[in-house]
Amino acid sequence: MSHCLLCYPTYCLMSHCLLCCPTCCLMSHCLLCYLTCCLMMYHHLMYYHLIMVVKYRRKVINDPISERAKEIWEYIAPRYGIVLEEWNHDIDHVHVMFRAQPKTELSKFINAYKSASSRLLKKEYPEIREKLWKEAFWSQSFCLLTAGGAPVEVIRQYIETQGEKKH
Repeated sequence: MSHCLLCYPTYCLMSHCLLCCPTCCLMSHCLLCYLTCCLMMYHHLMYYHLIMVVKYRRKVINDPISERAKEIWEYIAPRYGIVLEEWNHDIDHVHVMFRAQPKTELSKFINAYKSASSRLLKKEYPEIREKLWKEAFWSQSFCLLTAGGAPVEVIRQYIETQGEKKH
C-alpha cells in the first residue's frame, strides 16, 4: 500500500493531511494517510467506561445534580486530554464513557474531578448535606473499564438506559 499522491507531500511537508481526524484535527485525502498520520503522531485513543458511586450509596443524584456534575467534568477533562462521550446517572451512581490517550494519568484526573465536584455539588445543592454530612460526595473507590471488551456502541446504549425503570 502507498500514500495517495495528493496527501503524501502534504503529510511529509506540513505534518497534516486533509481528512478530518477527531483526535488531532488533522486532515487527509485517503484513509491510509489518515491512519498513518494518527499513528505517527501517537494519537491512539482508548475508550473507557467509568462508574462512580455516591458515598454510602446515598440516593442523592437527580437530573439537575447529574447535569451539574457533567458540567464540572467537561470543565476539568480537557486539561487532561479527556473527551466525554456519554454520561448518565441513576440515583446513587453515574456512568461515564470517555476517550483518552493511553498516556493520560487517569487516576489523577478522576481524583481531581471527584474532589472538585464534591466540593461544588455540596456547596451548590445544600439538600445533599442532609444525606452526606462529611466532605466527600463520592465513594473513595470507582470502577474503570477499558471499552475494548464490547463495541463502543453497546456500552453507549447501556449507559443511555441507566436510571430507566425496568418493567
